[in-house]
Amino acid sequence: ESLTAAARATLAQQRRLRPVEAPALLVGEPRRQVRLLIRSRQLPHVVDPQRRGLVADDIARFARTVLAPRHELTLIVAHLGGSGGYGPWTRQVFGTLVDWLEERRAAGDPRSRVFFDTSAVILEDESEGVPPTTTDEAASLGSDLRRAGLGRIVLGSDFPVFDPRRTLALLSERAGLTPAELATVPANRPPDP
Repeated sequence: ESLTAAARATLAQQRRLRPVEAPALLVGEPRRQVRLLIRSRQLPHVVDPQRRGLVADDIARFARTVLAPRHELTLIVAHLGGSGGYGPWTRQVFGTLVDWLEERRAAGDPRSRVFFDTSAVILEDESEGVPPTTTDEAASLGSDLRRAGLGRIVLGSDFPVFDPRRTLALLSERAGLTPAELATVPANRPPDP
């Protein structure tokens, strides 16, 4: 198992590459080696969307063509599929992925290895141009997390930008998660390979 220095450094630094950054960090053989390592060890893939403007059809196509044939894939979708806040775009992306998961479950394929993280989803203050979460958005967030299944939700914070303890408090105070529901979120972990 020999990895080039670039691949080894990237894995040590972070197992999370944003699609926009990945080509710049790893090209050619180092990139191929990291992909092989991820597959061979069944490490979680983190999808960290940074491109607004994708619509439900784009997300559904991604689910059908990329996720559907890869049953073994452990996936963590950062920011519930958005890129900050819980406005209409993030809600649409998250809802489309949850719809796909419900279709898979109904077809006998529950996809228990797909998770969503809460980083930068519920905002008290404006952050990088994203407005604070409104009362209506927070209420929708609570019901949408329940619909997805709280067992699929992992605590994300983009620490040090957001404090995970504050994120949990906001999920209770603003999104209305009960103490029992809230206790499941930090306890959730993708399965070990």
